[in-house]
Amino acid sequence: MWNKPKELTGYKGIGFEIAHWSTYGTDAQTAINSWKNSQGHNTVILNEGSWKNQNWKAIGIGIFGSYSVIWFGTAEDIQ
Repeated sequence: MWNKPKELTGYKGIGFEIAHWSTYGTDAQTAINSWKNSQGHNTVILNEGSWKNQNWKAIGIGIFGSYSVIWFGTAEDIQ
């Protein structure tokens, strides 16, 4: 999970991924609502709980068909 951005994009830092899936397809609003309603996902987005000491310096977002993902990265992405 921490290496997924590197595997797919060549990102040099450590990245944490959260994902959303729906049988009916998805869009940005549906995905963010899903993550906000999930305590575990929402704590990552808000840098709360065990994530409060993370200093995210990059973010990547992808939506395709029924899948939405966000990557939060620990290193700046200068590409």
